[in-house]
Amino acid sequence: MASYDLTIQLSHGFTLKDLRTILKKVGAYPCMKDYLINHVTHILSNRAVNIPDDMCDANGKINFASVKFWSNEIKNIFNKETIFLNDYFEKAQECFSQIIIEGWMVETENGYFEATRAGNSLRMMSTMKRKSRKHAEIEMADFLSQIKSFNALGIGYQIDSAYVFGSYLTNSETLGDLDIAIEYSRTYKLPKTEQFSLYKPPEALLSKYLELGYKEGQEWVRFIERFIFRFLRKSRFISLCHLQILNHYIAEGRLKAAQIYLNPEAQDSITRASISV
Repeated sequence: MASYDLTIQLSHGFTLKDLRTILKKVGAYPCMKDYLINHVTHILSNRAVNIPDDMCDANGKINFASVKFWSNEIKNIFNKETIFLNDYFEKAQECFSQIIIEGWMVETENGYFEATRAGNSLRMMSTMKRKSRKHAEIEMADFLSQIKSFNALGIGYQIDSAYVFGSYLTNSETLGDLDIAIEYSRTYKLPKTEQFSLYKPPEALLSKYLELGYKEGQEWVRFIERFIFRFLRKSRFISLCHLQILNHYIAEGRLKAAQIYLNPEAQDSITRASISV
């Protein structure tokens, strides 16, 4: 993606790196305001006592299991009921409002928040050294091989289609990254009585998912999406997003795309990209 001349004016020590962390959480699907403010709160409060990033979990909360030297008194500082965290909750609300004002996220009709075009570009902006087109072609071949490997896992999900966009479709001899959008689907039906957001793997597949790192009680939707993206994205050179984001770009007339994969077994079920090659 193109680089930006950033002029962020976020308050309370909230940095560009922090903003990208939050944008990554809304990159795949819209999020509720309270969910996002909670993450900003923990980013700000952790920095207040110089908590290193590698001592925090995926939600920005301190992983005390790996930081055994922290005393109970310090642990209590980060209790949600303390005045300390409440102070940073107020600051997080101010930061969140500034993110909206500066145009990095926008509220949808149903009250959720999603990244804007600028937000998605910043989220996916590569900081790596540019690579040759030949290198990109090798990465592309490896990625397609990963799709076939994933579809062979037999875990109830399959990759339906994949599209390349961005600098790969230009005449540039070097690329900052390889932009790819994917679409995936379930290969089994959900019981009518279950809500998808709370649904657990079918009993027949549970043992497979436990081997893949799933823990009972985890939110199923978030686990499967993270697993799919991590399985496919074996290289930092690849910027991976969902097909919905690509269609959003295309609808704005900003991007062109080319299909690089179509699962013949899923042609009737996929949502095709609004391709403009």
